[in-house]
Amino acid sequence: MSLSDETRNLLKRLGAIQSSENLPRSLQILIALLRSQGSPMRPLSFGELYGAMQQIAGSDLTRAWVHRVLKGLVDDGIVKTMPGKGRARYYTDVDTIADGLERMREARMTHIREEVAALHAELVELEKCDCTALAERLYMEVTGTSSAPCSRLLKGIDEFHDVTSELIYRVARQGDVIRTCPLWVSEFVENALVRLSRLLVAAEQGVEIRYLLTSDAFVLDDVLSANVDFDGVRKFLAKTLELRRAGKKLDVRVYFGPKDTYQFVALNSERIAFLLAREPITAVYFTRAFNADLIDATIATFDVNWENAVSMFDPTVLERFPRRGFILDALLRSFESDGSGGPGK
Repeated sequence: MSLSDETRNLLKRLGAIQSSENLPRSLQILIALLRSQGSPMRPLSFGELYGAMQQIAGSDLTRAWVHRVLKGLVDDGIVKTMPGKGRARYYTDVDTIADGLERMREARMTHIREEVAALHAELVELEKCDCTALAERLYMEVTGTSSAPCSRLLKGIDEFHDVTSELIYRVARQGDVIRTCPLWVSEFVENALVRLSRLLVAAEQGVEIRYLLTSDAFVLDDVLSANVDFDGVRKFLAKTLELRRAGKKLDVRVYFGPKDTYQFVALNSERIAFLLAREPITAVYFTRAFNADLIDATIATFDVNWENAVSMFDPTVLERFPRRGFILDALLRSFESDGSGGPGK
């Protein structure tokens, strides 16, 4: 009787069959034993089992080879030997086969878990791989000269912030200008204050920071608002005010006009990172060498909006909001609770 495709597939999954075409010798020996021991079951001597095996696989099988495979079946618990003196006699039944297959299943599962763990570790390393940095290193090692890519695609919030930290904030020097305009704030609530701290660090080093918000950023729903660290926002604005009083060029302004700008971070007019899409978060980083016209147009639009925006430290800023939202109200309460009077004070 031939094995069905379902049985073959299950045995293959357990590792008992390596090829979908030919049955392994170990399975052939098991089949020969099951067919020859009869019913009621009669244990077979090695000679009887070897003869049955020759009828299935031909006469080219050596006794030593069959004995070695048979010993493996015994070790795996799929075939048993008859206790007693004299030559060993071999037999099996459905319970014995089930126990043996269960051992194979456990061993296979352990092996797969180890493979999955190894693949996961490899995936983690791949996720951390910066292909742009690798390309720069490869180029340097082969040519002996350094060269930075003019553009790169960014996927996800983390990569956007990692790249802007590395290629904009960390390379900015005294006298440089960093412009940033977040239009979509909902995706940036988590860890936002940690990322905003980059502005403070840059300002302390003499970089001019122009942080432009739209009025919509202060009118969000309650679900989103529940994740906002208002005390942290208050501290950020207080630190910003402290730096301004120390003569640092750092301002946070609110723009109430039409939304005719992009969400971006730019260093001078030399390099920029654009947010292109929200779902999923997709961005692009590039330098003037890639598209100087787009950088210039974006900076020009930003600067016009910046001149028409109102500083968060202007006493009239709160009066300019056309409508009140949960975030704005909660932010005001956070200032009132410690007597600071609010952002414009």
